[in-house]
Amino acid sequence: MASVSREELQRLVTEDEEQHRGPWAQRPLVGLSAVGAVKRAQRAVEEMNSGALDRILTHGAIALPLPTVLDDVVVPLLEGIGTAWEKGRIGPAHEHLASVSIRRFLEWILGAVDVGKGAPVLLAATPAGERHELGALLSAVSGAAEGWKGIFLGADLPAEEIVAAAIQLEVGVVALSCFDPLTRQAFSGEIMKIRRGLPADIHLVAGGPLAVSEEGSLIAGGIQVLGTFEDLRAGLRELGFQR
Repeated sequence: MASVSREELQRLVTEDEEQHRGPWAQRPLVGLSAVGAVKRAQRAVEEMNSGALDRILTHGAIALPLPTVLDDVVVPLLEGIGTAWEKGRIGPAHEHLASVSIRRFLEWILGAVDVGKGAPVLLAATPAGERHELGALLSAVSGAAEGWKGIFLGADLPAEEIVAAAIQLEVGVVALSCFDPLTRQAFSGEIMKIRRGLPADIHLVAGGPLAVSEEGSLIAGGIQVLGTFEDLRAGLRELGFQR
């Protein structure tokens, strides 16, 4: 399993603490647990304290294994933000602020994980029309946690572009995040276009609520549907490429 450089993590924390003084910086995060990290992070979102949120996530990356950070911190945090929005405790500005911090954190982790030369490649993106990108970014980081080179292409990409990138980069797996029910009408056609365009030896997996709701038709089309990021990591381990 790949690891993040502890020296690099500690350097980032030190720089962050120097830049963000005040009440949050005075509260030590020694012995931070996943549950504690989520609670503090949710509070930071409600207070719109992006500096605190950045610091909590970074400390979590030092204190906890990377899969735990993904499954027990980032995912519950995103779910909690969605619930708080639905209940009216936070607004769109809170959600956008949190999304920016979480994306910045995940992109930094993706760059900090050392997978070494010769690692298999996982390409993560969302199909055309799907603009919720954090699921794809989490897929790329989950791949990196298993020793794969995770490449994140972003959101809302036409099938032809995903196929062309996968072939050029010689990937082993393409992971798609499918969330928005408003894209349902075009979803099946777009994702099957990707499957038909990819060489047979490139695995295509899909996750997210929309993919799960269409699981039967996707499986029939040769696409693996994964319910969690742990399922994705387990699937990568089964492929035999773990380092």
